[in-house]
Amino acid sequence: GINAEYGITLTPADFQKFQDNQKKQSVAVAVPAKKPAEKPAEKPVEKPVEEPADDDSVSVSQDPSGKFVLRIPAALWTIIQQNNGFAGITPTPTPKQNPDGSFSVTLNAADFQTFQDNQSKPAPPAAAAAPAPPADDTSVSVTQDPSGKFVLSIPAALWTIIMQNNGFAGISPAPTPQKNPDGSYTVTLTPADFQTFQDNQSKPQAAAPAAPAPAGAPAGEAPSDDSVSVTQDPSGKFILRIPAALWTIIMQNNGFAGISPAPTPQKNPDGSY
Repeated sequence: GINAEYGITLTPADFQKFQDNQKKQSVAVAVPAKKPAEKPAEKPVEKPVEEPADDDSVSVSQDPSGKFVLRIPAALWTIIQQNNGFAGITPTPTPKQNPDGSFSVTLNAADFQTFQDNQSKPAPPAAAAAPAPPADDTSVSVTQDPSGKFVLSIPAALWTIIMQNNGFAGISPAPTPQKNPDGSYTVTLTPADFQTFQDNQSKPQAAAPAAPAPAGAPAGEAPSDDSVSVTQDPSGKFILRIPAALWTIIMQNNGFAGISPAPTPQKNPDGSY
């Protein structure tokens, strides 16, 4: 009957394949465009002299070893991170946050030259919109924490679509989402991972079939008749409870393609698998 259900046990690798097979739907995700980089008020001279810092410029001094010490106001720090201002500097500088919210970074002469060159590169085009508005049901809200990482608030409906379309592909380790009381999810990403996330949203998505299978319910939530519920057993394998109606759709759409050997379903008393 329509309320019948099915139960399936998969290894983590096979569960990932199952999720990939469900990626059949595409919806554009709104993400904030990058803000244009602001050049420092003045390109530091060969031997800069420390001056009182303000909120719209980088102050530079030199320590006794000859290294350059940059003090970057919080507002500029966000823009420099968005525009990859430290690109080509390895290892990536470790910033020290000051009591006033600014950041201090120490660079050798070669890295300081690279930093200055990065500031003179053309900035990505600016979007008409200013900082991201509060999250609604059709867009991702993005803010930045004091460390420079990006904090994404993703509505539940978009979360399902992003997961179906592998929106976090290439980000390792995979981000750990925090579920909020309103059903949305919060994810924190480094600037590099945020760029990867944005790139993933611009990739062409798979065309949706005539009867797409609904996305699975998050683990631990009460199952329903129109979604797949997922739990994990002590061995780490994923246990899927699939209502009979969805089982038919998943089988029609080859939802277990690439999983070998093919999983053996166990029919439950209520008809699910």
